[in-house]
Amino acid sequence: MTRTVSWMLALGLAVGCCGAPRFTWQRFEMDGSRTGVGIPTADNVSEAIGTVEDGVYTAPNGRVFRDGATPLVAEKLIAVQPDMRRLKEVIGQSARYMDKPDDCVEFGLGNLIADAMLATCQELTGKKADVSLQNFGGIRVDMPEGAITLDVVESMLPFRNYLTIVDVKGADLRKIFAQFAGTPLCVGGARLVLEGGALADVTVGGAPLQDQKTYAVVTTSFLLDGGDGYAIAKDAVRMNEYPVLMKEMFERYIRSMTAENKVVDAEVDGRVTKR
Repeated sequence: MTRTVSWMLALGLAVGCCGAPRFTWQRFEMDGSRTGVGIPTADNVSEAIGTVEDGVYTAPNGRVFRDGATPLVAEKLIAVQPDMRRLKEVIGQSARYMDKPDDCVEFGLGNLIADAMLATCQELTGKKADVSLQNFGGIRVDMPEGAITLDVVESMLPFRNYLTIVDVKGADLRKIFAQFAGTPLCVGGARLVLEGGALADVTVGGAPLQDQKTYAVVTTSFLLDGGDGYAIAKDAVRMNEYPVLMKEMFERYIRSMTAENKVVDAEVDGRVTKR
C-alpha cells in the first residue's frame, strides 16, 4: 500500500471575527486501511480506487458499499480521473519518504525545496541568489518514496506564490533571520544558530554575515509583506517578482534532476540549529 500524508482543510466549529467561519488545517494519514484505496496512476484507476456499477461501489480490497454517500463520492472520484491524467505523469524519483514534522526548526523536505530555489534561480531569472527562504506552511503534503508525479508537486506547493528575488542589506537580513526564533523558515545558502529565543550566529555562503553587504534573497511572494509575520520586501534595496509559480520552480528542478539520472534526496544537515 502506498503511503501518503496530506493536509486536509477542515471547517472549524468556532467563528472568527465578524461572524466569519474559521478554517484550520489538520493532518491525516491516508493508509487505505478500510478500503484498500491507493493513489491511482494514469493506467490503474480501477485497481487503485475501485469500481461503481448500478450505484454499488466495490473497493480495491473487495469491500462493497451500497448505501450512504460512499458510492456517490467514489463515482465522482472515478469520473474525474481522465481529467487528472496530466497530473499522473511521473517526473522524477525520490530516494526516501520526507515529511514535515511538527515543532521543528529544520526538516529534509524544506531543505530540498530551499536548495531547489537556489539551484534553479539563476537558470530561471539570470541572477544568482545568496540565500533562499520558504515558509513551512506553504508546503502542504509530504514527499513519497519512489515515483514523484506532477500531482505530488502541485499538491505540495499549491498556492499562487511567485518566485521573487529581493536584494537586502546584511543588517536587514540579520533581522529576518532573528525572526526564525519565533517562526522558522526553510533556508538555503545560510547556517543559523538559535539560542535562548534569539539569533546567536549566522553565516552566508560559509562566511559571517556582513551588515553592509547586499545579499540576493530568492523567496516566495507570500513572505514579502506580512506572510507568517515576515515582510522581506520592507527594507529591500530592489525587488523583482517573476511569473514563475513556486510549484513550477520545483517541477523544473525535479525534471532537471531526472534528466541527469539523479534521484531527489535531502536530509536534515544542521543548517538551522537550536540550543
